[in-house]
Amino acid sequence: MFANMFSKNGLILKAALKRDSTFIIVWILAIAAALLAGASKFNGIYGNRKAIASIIVTLKTPAMTSIFGVPPTGSGISTGQIFIAMMLVFTGIFTVIPNILLAVRTTRAQEDKGVTEIIRATAVGRLAPFSAAVLEIIIFNLILMIISYLSIWAANITGMTSEMISLFSLETVLVGLMFGAAALLAAQIFNSSQAANSASFIFFAICYAVRMATDVSAAKWTWLSLFGWVELGKIGTQNDLKVVWLMLALTVVFAALAFQIAGHRDLNAALIQSGRGPVTAPRFLSNLNRLSFYLQKYIALIWIFANVATAAMYASIFPQISDLLKINPSIAQIIGSDQVRQVSSQILLQFIAMISYFLILLAIIPGIQMIAKINSDTAKGLTELVYAKKTSRGGLLLSYVLPALTTTILADLGAVYTMALIGNALLKHGLPISHFNELALGLMPGILTFLALALFLIAWLPRIVSVLYAYLGLSFFLLYFHNMLKLPNWVLTITPLGWMRDLPVKNIDWPLWWLQWIIMMILVVISAWGFYRRDLI
Repeated sequence: MFANMFSKNGLILKAALKRDSTFIIVWILAIAAALLAGASKFNGIYGNRKAIASIIVTLKTPAMTSIFGVPPTGSGISTGQIFIAMMLVFTGIFTVIPNILLAVRTTRAQEDKGVTEIIRATAVGRLAPFSAAVLEIIIFNLILMIISYLSIWAANITGMTSEMISLFSLETVLVGLMFGAAALLAAQIFNSSQAANSASFIFFAICYAVRMATDVSAAKWTWLSLFGWVELGKIGTQNDLKVVWLMLALTVVFAALAFQIAGHRDLNAALIQSGRGPVTAPRFLSNLNRLSFYLQKYIALIWIFANVATAAMYASIFPQISDLLKINPSIAQIIGSDQVRQVSSQILLQFIAMISYFLILLAIIPGIQMIAKINSDTAKGLTELVYAKKTSRGGLLLSYVLPALTTTILADLGAVYTMALIGNALLKHGLPISHFNELALGLMPGILTFLALALFLIAWLPRIVSVLYAYLGLSFFLLYFHNMLKLPNWVLTITPLGWMRDLPVKNIDWPLWWLQWIIMMILVVISAWGFYRRDLI
């Protein structure tokens, strides 16, 4: 009887792997390329004792610790250990993202489209579609683990043993699998793929923010963050396997709970079900744009709050970041108190420039999701209902773009000015508000260009919209590691966010800023034209 619940999941798995092959290949190649590109640089940059000692001093500063995690201690630190210190957290982030996307894509998203209902109507087991999704995620992670191992091994980093490479690949994949299992659970709890994705990413963002705060203030409490567990293995020093079993155990718990709910709930049902609402809608909802805002208000508010809360946690450590006397007590005697204040402000601005990329990432994701909702609504036949009324294609497109635009802008501005408000309240000598104005204004065209790219893909290549997340991840990698890996400046022009880098340390390049707006608007016009030309389904 129990075995019958999984009947024919192999056939469903085969079809699912074919359906998601582009997504899987792009993400695996993107992560492998980032690892190989980064690993190949380390012997040349950090291949001697002097360079290692210098980077360890840098990594021990609160700003770098919040970004990369707690660095290794002791004598005889190798180039391999430096690689792990700088790449572990980053690689963990970019195994979590595709796992969350794949978990929701293969479960709740298929229910939203009606695919699961059609499959369940045939002679398959009740849990066959869900178990096939779990197997697909496991296969993805196994391939990713092997490719990650080979990418690092090919770089032949000095001091990087096979055991260290194995643990690095295993732990980064396990943290991704753990959050993927949490996303499977979210897909059972929430009644739409958009809500499940949002809840999963927000949960991850909270875990990341807690890791950052505890690494800087009290490293012994890093275990409170699920994402912080990836650091607890102490790869290269202690090689502690307890964290491997811990992540594996929690992954099984999340997956078991998801299986339990999936086995008992009705199709298209959820633990958190949206209310039916009133029998008759208010008159103001007769406008399509207002209706779209109304339907997505909770998702938008949650994302905005999450970004603001993350910014507040970053701002809470501003005093530690700028406290040069704590880093080096004798520095005031060397350069004087006024110079200490100037240097402290410059260090803090560098830190704000770095963390702003993560906050931008959190602001862009809901915008992309809201624009990509056109795909799922079209698949469910909802857009056909809209077209039955007196609504143009432009009006329909605008009803998706406006909530996305509003959410992304408010999430970004909310994060920037939360840092200004809380950070300056905690600092003895606050930063001028002009720095935060430059940050908010300078990066806005780059942020909106990502939404324009989402629009372009919806209009011309709707089946590969998920690839945009990989491009967003590549942008994050380049912006974070550009200086550490001594990459040429032209590499940053690959990403729209790289055109205005190092804000607010540097001033806005106004000609370049206007050029970005022009390019973004051209992209929007091409996208609108493509949307008018494309088929309804």
